[in-house]
Amino acid sequence: MNAVLHQSTSDQKPRQKTTWVRVALLTLTSPNLTPLDLHKAKVQSFLFRLSTRLRVHLAVVVGSEAGNTHSHLAIAVPDDEVGRFLLSVRKHRLA
Repeated sequence: MNAVLHQSTSDQKPRQKTTWVRVALLTLTSPNLTPLDLHKAKVQSFLFRLSTRLRVHLAVVVGSEAGNTHSHLAIAVPDDEVGRFLLSVRKHRLA
């Protein structure tokens, strides 16, 4: 399995003295034999949309595999955004 850490999508400086709390473990799957570069682009797009929709910062560790193309994601948010993350997830699940 390939371990990949996606780069920052902005020029902002990292948050200083932030404690990150793991809030989710996900598996994202593409159809078999999907090129890994295409799958990674889709994963990055998903993460951008997730962060935007939930209005939280994300720290993500991603492991990807080709062939049976999928990725495992460990997602963390700053400790001061955990409440907002949980409320947003609950709100969007009901919508």
